[in-house]
Amino acid sequence: MTGVEFDFIVKDSLAALDLYTKVFGAETVEATSFDKGLNEVVFTIFGSRFHMLDENEEYQLFAPKEGTPLPMWLNLMVEDIASVAALAEEHGFTVVQEVTEMPEMGVSNAVLYDPFGYSWMLHQMHRIVTFEERVALFEAQGATSPIDNPADNAADNAGNNARDANDASDDEFDEPDDRATRTPFGEEVERDMDC
Repeated sequence: MTGVEFDFIVKDSLAALDLYTKVFGAETVEATSFDKGLNEVVFTIFGSRFHMLDENEEYQLFAPKEGTPLPMWLNLMVEDIASVAALAEEHGFTVVQEVTEMPEMGVSNAVLYDPFGYSWMLHQMHRIVTFEERVALFEAQGATSPIDNPADNAADNAGNNARDANDASDDEFDEPDDRATRTPFGEEVERDMDC
């Protein structure tokens, strides 16, 4: 058996479970009901498995410190971002980024900070934009890569030259229409050629 589980620590896992159930529709797999500091909860959101533990200094389990955002976030793809963001705000989440339309990327997104110290990015997908299309958009906005700038690093350029020499053998991968298109969450989808 294999799988991935996201584990994290909060001050009160039962209270966090209640919040995530109300806002994100979390489904409880298992939850203990001991004194605060001894509880753990396993739940799923859209099929992804999460495991929360109460903060417990004796076991070196520390929840995020208030007002100190972590350098990571949890990302949810939702069907109605405005409703979910509004519900989160009603339940004590702090808005970091309002719902923002990104039509060129085919999505809307928002970032909210929950009362337990975790950031949640919400996404609503409106259309599929391929990786190649996203790269082209960034390049059109002036983004550059060390690969594209010969002055950056001579060693990189040597590697690029070797890669360029092999490009002729990679021609079968140049046609993006023959490859599976995936959402940001790895789901395979039919590509809409009219996008």
